This record gives sequence, structure tokens and C-alpha cells, in this order.
Amino acid sequence: MELMKRDNNTALAVMKKKPVALFVAALMISSSTIFSVHRTLGAECQKISDSFYSGVYEPAWNTTRRSISSQLTKRCEAAAGLITVLNGYGDLSDYTAALQSARLSLLGNLSIRESYGANKKLGEAFTEAISELGELSLTEREQRMVDEYSASFSGAQNVIDGAGYNELVREFERSTLNVFPTNFLKSIVGGSLPQLFE
Repeated sequence: MELMKRDNNTALAVMKKKPVALFVAALMISSSTIFSVHRTLGAECQKISDSFYSGVYEPAWNTTRRSISSQLTKRCEAAAGLITVLNGYGDLSDYTAALQSARLSLLGNLSIRESYGANKKLGEAFTEAISELGELSLTEREQRMVDEYSASFSGAQNVIDGAGYNELVREFERSTLNVFPTNFLKSIVGGSLPQLFE
């Protein structure tokens, strides 16, 4: 009991020293600031990243744009449709395999940045397949299907180009991530920063 009192008295004596008290106060303030920035920044980063999947909200129009994720799915569906036409032509099996491979890659568990590259490869494979089909004498039904899938595929890309996601990320970087103290603390607090779709 006497030993505990002596330890408490020693601790109090140390805490009463001005440099120690200032150090402890600075440590508590720093820890509190880092925790607060981490929590707030993490929530904001998640909100921005989520708009890739749910769409960018436009306050001026009070509406949400169609998401990039939904349009990537639409492009994969159009590619699957085109594959059904390609399957009728054995000579185009290489193009069919390339398109199927690109499609499955985009449907995989990818990051936002990886999805951009996979979408680009899908676009290239789709364009090559369309070009090869254009050299053939398709039936009227097949041509109608090809036209429909092509329109859906390119239409989805047009929506992606105007989705506003990259602009949202860049504005967040400009107004939040590159402003003091966030620009200094973002590397310390960790967390997943929003990725550009490019």
C-alpha cells in the first residue's frame, strides 16, 4: 500500500513538471487530430468511391447519374450477345475467345483503376470482332442483332464518359486531399483513397 502511494506521488510529481505536461498534452492533441481526420477522411473517401457503383449525385438536377459500374455490366451483356452471333462462325473462334476472355476479365473482382484497363481491352476485342463480322454475309436477323449489341455497347461507353465520376474524384483531391492539414496527414492516417477511372 505504501509502495502504491509512493508510485502515485512520483507519477504526479513527474506530471507537474511543465515540459512533461506539455508533451503529454501535445501527444493527446495529435492523437485526437489524427483519429478525427482518419475517421472523417475515411468516410469521405468511401462516399466518393461508392459513387462509382451507385452513380454521382447532381444537386443542380436533384438526380443521380447512371453509375460507371452499371454501364460496364451493360457492355459485358452486349459482348455476351455478340458472342452468340460469333459462335455461328467457326472461322472467328479466335475473336470469340478474345472477346469472351476480355468480358470475363471485366466481370472479375477488380479495383476501379483495373476496371478501366479491362474495359479498354473489352472495347478493343469488341471492335475487332465487329470488324470481322462486317466482312461476312450475315443473315438479316444476325445483322439486326449485331447492330443492337453495337449500339448498346457504344451507348454504355457514352454514359461512362459523361458519368462525372472522375470529375468528382479530382474535385475531392483539389478541395480536400491537397489542402492542409489533410495533405500532410493523409499518408499518416492511411485508408483507401478514391481511384480515378483512367
